[in-house]
Amino acid sequence: MAGTVIQSVQQVDRVILRVLVDNERNKVVYAEAGKDFVDALFSFLTLPLGTIARLVAKESNVEAVRFGSISSL
Repeated sequence: MAGTVIQSVQQVDRVILRVLVDNERNKVVYAEAGKDFVDALFSFLTLPLGTIARLVAKESNVEAVRFGSISSL
């Protein structure tokens, strides 16, 4: 009877972000990121703005933001 060998493979995903900061002015001068990180950031921009405005208004005590037809979506 042969023994069964089970191998565990651990996958680690890393995001590399390089940032150059001007400490005197407390400002970012330059930022560099990989494609996966930039794609994730851009995916946030595709969220429906009307839904975001309603959720923010519902979760806070701030009056709902009105900006054109987007607030009525």
